[in-house]
Amino acid sequence: MPTLRALPALAYAVWIAWLSSRPATDSSPLLFPHFDKVLHFLLFAGQGVLVRWAFPAAITRLQLAACWGICAGYAVLDEFHQSFVPGRHSDPLDVLADIAGATAAIVGWQVVSGSCRRR
Repeated sequence: MPTLRALPALAYAVWIAWLSSRPATDSSPLLFPHFDKVLHFLLFAGQGVLVRWAFPAAITRLQLAACWGICAGYAVLDEFHQSFVPGRHSDPLDVLADIAGATAAIVGWQVVSGSCRRR
């Protein structure tokens, strides 16, 4: 993974950490029940795109698994981090929404580009 191509994914991860470190307020209305899961999905779909972009265009299955593992691992770490933030809590459903968003983005990238090599 070339270093410069990884910088946007790293910067995005720092932004996610910043968002997660903000204490929760009751003033943020939800459009519908579980709307926060949609936000988690979209946020980590962005992370999935940036992590996938950091890898070569012609990616191996192992590299593809690494993309997914990076995003899934970060989702777990992010929720663990939130458990220490005042007014926030860790929710396993948030982790599932995060992983689903990253997976959809990575798979979508592969479908559109058709760039997976066997190895």
